[in-house]
Amino acid sequence: MKNVLVVVDMQNDFLLNDGALNLGHDTAALRKRVADFVRGFDGQVYLTYDSHGEDAAEFKAFPKHCIKGTKGAEICDEVAEAAKGGQPIPKQSYTADLVSSVLASEVDQDTTVHVVGVCTHICVHDVVAGFVNLVKNEKNFMPKVIVHRDMVDDFDPAMAEFALKRLKNLYGVALE
Repeated sequence: MKNVLVVVDMQNDFLLNDGALNLGHDTAALRKRVADFVRGFDGQVYLTYDSHGEDAAEFKAFPKHCIKGTKGAEICDEVAEAAKGGQPIPKQSYTADLVSSVLASEVDQDTTVHVVGVCTHICVHDVVAGFVNLVKNEKNFMPKVIVHRDMVDDFDPAMAEFALKRLKNLYGVALE
């Protein structure tokens, strides 16, 4: 069995108190849990990250964040250190076609994809949903995906719970 880990958007602008679009609460414990998990993970690690230009269309819906070349766009220190050797995958939106394509090329029916990161009801949800749909449609099987509940976080707990429930019930994702 092969294991793959997707670390979704563990970036300074989301995780640090002075981040442009921070989660609104202290994320030190989350950053440590994710870093420890990454450090001990036996398999390929992928790190998605928002990478926006100054005039990104997404800024019509959200404040400016994760602008290319800024400190806010960088993966937080704890995770970056733990994930040395991981493959970064940029994304310009919370829906991530490139992420789905890279992951779909990696997986077969014996692969388990583990997912951690932020923001649960936006980026984590859409990365997982896009990947599952691509594999289902192109490879004709449902991939094994585990979202680790204690290693995802969100600024809206109610929406996060709904997103996790939707991933489980609609996409067959396991929640651990």
